[in-house]
Amino acid sequence: MTLVVARRAGSGQTRVAADLRVTDSDDIRRGYRFAALKNVILSPTIVVASAGNADAAGEAIRRIPEQPKRISDVLPILEVSSGTAGGGSAGVDYLLADSRLGIYRITDSGVEGPHAAAWIGDQGAFEVYQSGYHELPESRFEEVDPVSGRRSRVDEFTEFALRMGAGLERVIDDDRISSVGETSLSASTYADGFRYDPTMELSLEREQAISPEAAPVSWGTVAEGGFGYGTVLPVEAGVGVVGLFFPHAALGLLYHPLAGVEPFVYRSDSQRAFEDQVFADHGIRMKGAFGFGAFGR
Repeated sequence: MTLVVARRAGSGQTRVAADLRVTDSDDIRRGYRFAALKNVILSPTIVVASAGNADAAGEAIRRIPEQPKRISDVLPILEVSSGTAGGGSAGVDYLLADSRLGIYRITDSGVEGPHAAAWIGDQGAFEVYQSGYHELPESRFEEVDPVSGRRSRVDEFTEFALRMGAGLERVIDDDRISSVGETSLSASTYADGFRYDPTMELSLEREQAISPEAAPVSWGTVAEGGFGYGTVLPVEAGVGVVGLFFPHAALGLLYHPLAGVEPFVYRSDSQRAFEDQVFADHGIRMKGAFGFGAFGR
């Protein structure tokens, strides 16, 4: 199925996070496993996330008016979609997050909310997530002023974000949970509205010589075990599109749920080339995590 979690702080700041793996019955029809963006930003104030039948969710989301301003533009469509799909393997559940009102949970049983926290997806995955969420050491919530050296606790929303990240990481790393995987992406409220949170990962399986002098790190080639990816995100807030750029493979994947469930695949020699290709095809300006160096250019 999947796992989608959402929380809203007392300040109104909201975060909706989900993994990318799709394991519904359509895998059998397609003949291969694929990934999908499940937490879709629809406007600066509204995010819709789904768990279950990816095709049914995609059809429902594409019926929602462009850049909705009210939950009444969205909620009836999701309620009909979930009710029509029913329960079981063909079913689909939704979370609807409105940064002004709270979080709603939509299943074939009806609508619940608004809540300050909610989840949908795999029950076993949620239990593992909870352990990672609550077991994060208290030391992770301290920040030190660089000038005075004074220690203080991070704000409520930052603590939520750290805990949610740790919980999802715990689930993805747990081999017993086959329904959750690949990576996770989160959408959070910023000053100008909902945006996806940037992330980047680089790893190398070979040893590097350590020198006392500053030197650039070589991330190697695919043959040397090098691997990495970085998000490439819309410049404007309120846009439900995410790119992943894999520099070692010269590969870009664009997740654009309003245009289709599966990602658009690009062969791109650099992140900049990927950004330009997306703008040429979809008219969306993007900016990636690899802002400089060989990977960025």
